Amino acid sequence: MTEFIQILFWVSLWLTFYIYFGYFILIWLISRFYPEIQYEEPAEYPKISMIIAAYNEEKVIEQKIQNCLSLDYPPELLEILIGSDGSTDKTAEIILSFRDSRMSSYIFENHSGKNSVLNKLVPKSSGSIIVFSDANIFLQKNTLKFLVAPFQNESTGVVNGKLQIPISPNSTQHPTEKSYWSAENALRRNETKIGTTFGVIGAIYAIRRSLLKEIPLNISVADDTFIKMSVLERGFNIVHADNAIATETVIDSMFIEMKRRIRICARNLNGVRYYKSLMNPRNGYIALGIWSHKILRWLAPFPLIVLLLTSFLLKDISFYHEVAIIELAVIIMAFFGIILNILKIKVKYLTYAAYFFVINFGLLVGFFKFLLGTQKPYWEPTDRP
Repeated sequence: MTEFIQILFWVSLWLTFYIYFGYFILIWLISRFYPEIQYEEPAEYPKISMIIAAYNEEKVIEQKIQNCLSLDYPPELLEILIGSDGSTDKTAEIILSFRDSRMSSYIFENHSGKNSVLNKLVPKSSGSIIVFSDANIFLQKNTLKFLVAPFQNESTGVVNGKLQIPISPNSTQHPTEKSYWSAENALRRNETKIGTTFGVIGAIYAIRRSLLKEIPLNISVADDTFIKMSVLERGFNIVHADNAIATETVIDSMFIEMKRRIRICARNLNGVRYYKSLMNPRNGYIALGIWSHKILRWLAPFPLIVLLLTSFLLKDISFYHEVAIIELAVIIMAFFGIILNILKIKVKYLTYAAYFFVINFGLLVGFFKFLLGTQKPYWEPTDRP
C-alpha cells in the first residue's frame, strides 16, 4: 500500500511541475530552433468589423467607444458594432448618444448573454476580418494594424492580441497578474514560433470571417475557446501578435478573480465536446498544446490535492514529512495572504501564495459546476474601478 501511495505522490508531483513549469520550459527549448516571426505592414488593409457585447457597462462604455473611434486604422475600412445585452443601467443610453458613420448600435431588450449577442451581431457586419473585444479593454493606437498583419499568411486563422494589466501603486493583486501575463505572453510567442498558440484571449482577438462558426447557445461555453478551437480543427493556425497591445482595467479583488476562474473552468470544460478530436495524440503538437496549455491547467487542483494527501499519509518517512510541512506552510501563508488582501495590506510572497490558492479553489469549484451543469449561459460583469 505504501508503494502505491508513493507512486501517486510522484505522479502528482510530476504533473504539478509540468503544468506550472514543465510545459513552459519544453516549449521554450523547442522554440529556440525556430526563427522569430516578423510581419510587414500590409500593402492593402482588410475591412474590419469590431464587435462588442456590453451588459451594464456604464462605467467604461463611453471610454471604450472613444478608444475605438480614436484607433489608427483607415476609417472607411473600420466598422464598430456594439450591442447592449438587456442592460439595466445607462449603457444603452450612452451607446445611443454617439453619432459616427463607423458605428452601429443595437439595443437588445432581453439579457441573453454574450454568446447570443455575438451571434446576432456577426451577420450584421461586413468586414472580412472580425475583431472581438470586451467593453473594459482599451487598445493602443496601432493595435488593429498589428492585429491584421499576420493574416497575410494564408495559414493564419486567428490572431490574439497581447493583454497588459496596468499596475496600481496600492495594489495587492496586480503584481501576481503582471507575472502571470508576462509568462503567458512569452509562452504564446514561443508557441506561435513553433506553429500555433493555444492560449486564447477573449478580450481582444481577430478571426477570418470565412472561418467563423455560430457559437452554441444550448450549453454554456466560452466563446473565444470555441471559436479558436474550431479554427484549429479546420487546419488553420492561431497567432500571438506581441505588438497588438490592449490593456484591461481590473478591480483589486482576489474573490472576483476566483469567480472568474470558476466561470472559465466550467465554460471551457463544457466546450471540450466540440473539439475532442483535436486531443487525440495522433495530432502531435496540436494535441500536446491543447492538453498542456488548456485541459491540464483547468484540472490542476486535482494533482495538488493528491500531492497534499499522499505527503501526509507518508509523513512517517522523512522526505515526505518535510514536503508535508512545506505544503502546510504554503497553506498558512495563503490564509494570511487572503486576510491581508481583504485589509488592503500588501505582503508580496503572502499575496502570491493567496493568489495561487484562490485561483485553484476557483478551478475546483468550476469543475464541479461543470459536472453538475449549473454554470449559467451568461454572467454578471465584474465590478469596474
